[in-house]
Amino acid sequence: MQKKIIFIALFLTTITLIARDNPFEPIKTLTGKATYKKDTRENFTNIKAKLPSSARILKKVEFSFQNLDGSIETQSITIDKKVDWHNELILKKVNDVEEPIIAPINVTPKIKIKRMKNTQINFKDIVSFSIDGKELYIKTKDKKIRDFLVTNPYKIVLDFKNDISFYTKIYKLKTKNYKSITIGKHSGYYRVAIELDGKYLYNIQKVKDGYIINLR
Repeated sequence: MQKKIIFIALFLTTITLIARDNPFEPIKTLTGKATYKKDTRENFTNIKAKLPSSARILKKVEFSFQNLDGSIETQSITIDKKVDWHNELILKKVNDVEEPIIAPINVTPKIKIKRMKNTQINFKDIVSFSIDGKELYIKTKDKKIRDFLVTNPYKIVLDFKNDISFYTKIYKLKTKNYKSITIGKHSGYYRVAIELDGKYLYNIQKVKDGYIINLR
């Protein structure tokens, strides 16, 4: 009887050993330790961005990032402020220890595109132009027949009633918003084509001695 008990105990032990492939191998457990893989990407310092010429209000900035577990998330920061698309935007890392920034006194920020304030153009004492920022003042005694906007490139076109003869004249500008003004002769009127440096809408207002155009 004692031999039978010993035999059954050995048999059960054998079954238990078979159930594990290797009873002497430690049981694997999840430790949460990441597998090491060298990441050759550089650390972020800064990046520059240029908005299209149609941009007027910066609504928000959105970040897309990868988490520790590999999942992708996005986070947005609401801004909702006016923006000048001519200016380049910079996203820059702030140093861990950074000295306080003292704003310089009477220092004008550098702008790549030079702006010539109050640019004056006079064409044969028929029509003259004065540019100040986004405002264009057209001085003329001639009546405006029509005005419209064309694209590719963006131009404001104005036709003035005057059956005068002259050769087409082109004025190249170095202003921030206006690239050139072309004046050409047509039958019974002359045309003024104002080329813009990007995408704009415009308002035109009749004043005592001409017209005022404002870009927006």
